[in-house]
Amino acid sequence: MAYASITYTSASGTTFALTNSSGNPIEYLRQADIAVYVNGTLKTQGTDYTFNSAGTSIILSVSVSGATVEIQRTTDIDDNVVIYTPGSTLTAADLNNASNQNLYALQEFRDSYGAFVGGTDLASNTAIIASSEVWTSDDSHWATTAAADARTDSKVAANNSVVQGYANAASASASAASTSASNAAASASAASTSASNAAAAQTAAEAARDQTLASFDSFDDRYLGSKTSDPTLDNDGNALVAGALYFNSVAGEMRVYTGSAWVAAYVSGTGFLATTGGTMTGAITFAAGQTTPAVAAITSGSITGITDLAVADGGTGASNASGARTNLGLVINTDVQAYDADTAKTDVVQSFTAAQRGAISALTSASTVTPDFAAANNFSLTLGHTVTLANPTNLTAGQSGAIFITQGASTAYTMSFGSYWDFSNGTAPSVTSTLSAVDVLVYTVRSSTSIHAQLITNLS
Repeated sequence: MAYASITYTSASGTTFALTNSSGNPIEYLRQADIAVYVNGTLKTQGTDYTFNSAGTSIILSVSVSGATVEIQRTTDIDDNVVIYTPGSTLTAADLNNASNQNLYALQEFRDSYGAFVGGTDLASNTAIIASSEVWTSDDSHWATTAAADARTDSKVAANNSVVQGYANAASASASAASTSASNAAASASAASTSASNAAAAQTAAEAARDQTLASFDSFDDRYLGSKTSDPTLDNDGNALVAGALYFNSVAGEMRVYTGSAWVAAYVSGTGFLATTGGTMTGAITFAAGQTTPAVAAITSGSITGITDLAVADGGTGASNASGARTNLGLVINTDVQAYDADTAKTDVVQSFTAAQRGAISALTSASTVTPDFAAANNFSLTLGHTVTLANPTNLTAGQSGAIFITQGASTAYTMSFGSYWDFSNGTAPSVTSTLSAVDVLVYTVRSSTSIHAQLITNLS
């Protein structure tokens, strides 16, 4: 009987049960211990075959109809599947796995070499027996011959060698089992120690729990939380203790129990000053992180001795008017204009008692000249090209001024005008052609697209 293998000849389908020749399950420690051969070729797990969900059958990736499918268990005996360590928990599963590793290895040894012990010599079809007799080839009788004796002796010697190997393996397995038992005993001792330590830890934890609960109860008896009125008992329904606190949510204040009555635990500075008044003298210093109280209003009296209150705090950061103006960006004649009763304003009627002058801005001669009326009212231009005086930019109705045009010193040039320039009778004038002659173009802006102008020629 094979313990750890099964052979399917003339196989069909793709699913093959992991049972031995006796119909019993082929048990294993790891799926990697199961090898599958198809027509003598080893197949790859995960690629050529997988296990069903219960691990009791293998499923080939393709049908192998008519082939020979052999399934073998080969337990790893190079390393222990279970390693015992001091202090670890000993489980039945660990003991079973350690024992099964030895059992499975012996079963596989029996499957591989059992045919040589009292089995059949397949090459000569001759049964091996303990005596020197052999069954004749014509199947007629048992016979004893020198050659048969020699062959029998050879087979017996081989069997003895195999049996001795089997015995050695059994002895090694027994030794390993003894070592496992010793390790199990050590693990049991360690487990007992761990149990004792766990019991001690549990006792300490329970003591800590009781101490924590007692501390909380003491705290709960002294701080009663938020309430709408003075309590007469603590949170456990016991008598109040002196020093107990609670927050009165109606009055918005903390209260402390004196042993006979509830009183305010503190009086705020704001409330104290508002109700009692008084005088504060000397320096007041606020520590880092504290909020400086705001002064809502000063309705009478005076405050002295306070200097250099920062601008960010509503002050000037200075102790005199000049420094205050500098810190606030209000320096007269630098940041702001000094008061003058005769200062001109743009939105009222003005009577000028002194000359008012508009600067003359020079234009650069080019084939096209575009004045910027936001730059000045008056301009000058010396011709160095045949010039088109284009429509100015930034026209504002009501602006007026003059453009002084000087003819070239060595070459006389002409001038034409953009569409915004409007002249008498709709005819654009010509500049004086006399070298270095000066003409004046006076203008008034009527709208953003119309400039009324007149050219006064040859003024020099």
